[in-house]
Amino acid sequence: MSHPSCSHTPRNHPHFTPTPAPTSRPSTLIPTPAPTSRPSTLTPTPAPTSRPSTLTRPPALTCPQVKYADLKNHRMTDYKFSLEAMLSMQGNTAVYLLYAHARIAGIGRKSGKDVAALATSATLLLDHPKEFDLALHIAKFPEAVEDTLTQLAPNRLTDFLYDLSEKFNAFYVECKVLGSEQEDSRLLLVEATAVAMRQCFSLLGITPMYKL
Repeated sequence: MSHPSCSHTPRNHPHFTPTPAPTSRPSTLIPTPAPTSRPSTLTPTPAPTSRPSTLTRPPALTCPQVKYADLKNHRMTDYKFSLEAMLSMQGNTAVYLLYAHARIAGIGRKSGKDVAALATSATLLLDHPKEFDLALHIAKFPEAVEDTLTQLAPNRLTDFLYDLSEKFNAFYVECKVLGSEQEDSRLLLVEATAVAMRQCFSLLGITPMYKL
């Protein structure tokens, strides 16, 4: 039995030439070097040191003005909110009264005297009608406080405070304080007015101002 012919050349044939084996495996992929750091399209923003806000702090007078405007109205009357009226420098407003107190406190500072010490040495004289009117109104302070409590009407106290500032203005126009012969006596009246105003402010929950 004969075997079919084969095209394969045996290794021991004189015309057989071996094919060299490849030194390395070819590859169609070119490796990309790994980046040293991770790229990012975002730029980090430093954290703010404080929380930003679009609101500004209200002026020092704003809260007292609103509070005083609420308290000066009788609780049984209709209420009308008017910021323009609250900020007015005229009439029965907090800014007017705080300004009046600051002006009164400035009189004592300008005198250069210890007004509290004058109470033990000076005599209070009420020779001028405006001096008497002012002193009489100051003496009504306990009555105003009692009416406020019994009637549950803080407007009684605000009315007293406003009338007090008006009477002081009338006194100050008619009666010279600094440099007058009655300076010590009138300084006592000035101080009594300032103390009464501060007590009213305290009861109303308002901090007095000494300079504007």
